[in-house]
Amino acid sequence: MLKITLILILIALNVEIKSQTFDLLDSNSFEKYKTTVKYNKLVRIKLKNFNPFLYKAEVKVSQNSFNTEAPALFKKHLIDLTSLPLGGTQSDEDNILNNNYKSFMEKYNAYLDRTKLYRNLIYLVYTDGKSFDEIKREKDQYIIQGGYSEETVRDNTLNVVYDLIKKYDEFMSAYNLSVDSVKKAHLTQATEITSYKKKLDDADFQDLPNDLGRVIEGIDENNFIFTSSPVIAKKDELDYTISVKPISDENTKKFGTGSRNLDFNYQVNITGMWKIDFSTGVFLTSLINHDYISIDSSKIDTTYTKGVWVVENTANKSQIGLMALAHIYYKCNTYLNVGLNFGVGVVQNQNGCLLYGISLLAGNKQRFIFNVGRAVGPVNRLSPQLTPNGFYKALPFSGSLTVKETQNELYFGISYNLF
Repeated sequence: MLKITLILILIALNVEIKSQTFDLLDSNSFEKYKTTVKYNKLVRIKLKNFNPFLYKAEVKVSQNSFNTEAPALFKKHLIDLTSLPLGGTQSDEDNILNNNYKSFMEKYNAYLDRTKLYRNLIYLVYTDGKSFDEIKREKDQYIIQGGYSEETVRDNTLNVVYDLIKKYDEFMSAYNLSVDSVKKAHLTQATEITSYKKKLDDADFQDLPNDLGRVIEGIDENNFIFTSSPVIAKKDELDYTISVKPISDENTKKFGTGSRNLDFNYQVNITGMWKIDFSTGVFLTSLINHDYISIDSSKIDTTYTKGVWVVENTANKSQIGLMALAHIYYKCNTYLNVGLNFGVGVVQNQNGCLLYGISLLAGNKQRFIFNVGRAVGPVNRLSPQLTPNGFYKALPFSGSLTVKETQNELYFGISYNLF
């Protein structure tokens, strides 16, 4: 009742609910690809052609950051009739008994006609693998042939049962009050009518109206579609565990039970929200130390004026380092998104640096991330008092030829994210 109330409230408020429907009679419907919903949207699972007379269903969800023989009761209700000899009409008592017997058989045949229709209907209800459309057609056929409305089906059937009991009682009362000669003449009728009544009693035929009313009321399209309670999509994925099991109760013991056990998982991807993720990886950058040395001019050419040359001694123009990044992005797609990144990196024989730029995130749970941007950090550069490849009779100062400067250079990187 609480679930129905909640759904009605949501409908009244015109709240959009994303439904994923599975047809229990169509195996292909279980091979669906993952669907995608927007963040904060309501999501639910529907099971079409779910027979509530035979099965019970359970749907659990977590959010992560996939013709048989007729049952015995029908045979009891559908008793084969044999031709029955009718007694003579030699007295008023004979006439009364014969008329009562005829009335009983008329009601009995009416009862059998009614239960024949009922059998076809309930047989479908308690036969596994029948679609709602099939069962609904049989229900409509039952109501049309019965000549009454759905609302009065139980009462009309109840009247047939009560009339049958009344006609039996009338015959037996008249028979028991008859003289011995009349009793002897109608013994066969009394024996057979008692036998029919006993078979009906053994079949609990007085429960028929209640059984029938329950079945008629239960054959409703809403009952044959199982709907889970809606949940709000909050993280990256809704992970559903769906279970459909046969019911074991007094009705299935009488009429028939389901034969299938279904357990399957279904995932719903969630998009449409801002996210912050982290990754680690390697990067290539031109933010490197530039080293310089001074060379005595006599070592180059003895004809040069005595002094020193200042030359660069940097082995590589780029270096590979390790990095750790944070990624800020709007998740608009399950497997491919673009965002901003910032973090830190370090290369060999060099101070750390700050990184910032843009990222292309590829993947869902496991993501390879392609990053490009700028690396900012202190690196060695030639002293402003010197010029590259400059010649000096004497250096203007002693000590290192380089100074630390904060530079901003390009970087490329690949990182990996696993949750």
